[in-house]
Amino acid sequence: MIHVSPYRRIIYSSRPVGEDVRADHQAILAASRRNNGMDGISGLLWIGEGQYRQLIEGPADSVAEAFERIARDPRHTDIAILDDRMIDAPAFGEWAMAGLPGDRPDDAETRLRLLLRNSDDEIRRFFPVT
Repeated sequence: MIHVSPYRRIIYSSRPVGEDVRADHQAILAASRRNNGMDGISGLLWIGEGQYRQLIEGPADSVAEAFERIARDPRHTDIAILDDRMIDAPAFGEWAMAGLPGDRPDDAETRLRLLLRNSDDEIRRFFPVT
């Protein structure tokens, strides 16, 4: 019997474009949480080292549509897909979109490490935590 994974995961990086990257980050998070909750998508949005890194996961059609919206967003450029695969279950199913660094940038590395603690190596390698 052939097993078909019902979920898709895309991890990509991009470069922020705006003057106020922090404000853009918060606006992107707010929109992601609103849209993703309705579409059954979860994930993680991280900003650091002059770039965004985002993981989006959920039903394959929903992820494809979300990524199309992301690709058209003028707040970032140089989008590079780092990983795109079908998966059996979401790693961040309880999050419409986890966002870092968030309100406490000094704690971002610790919080990222906690968010990623149960994820597999294929995810952790894309989110640099020392």
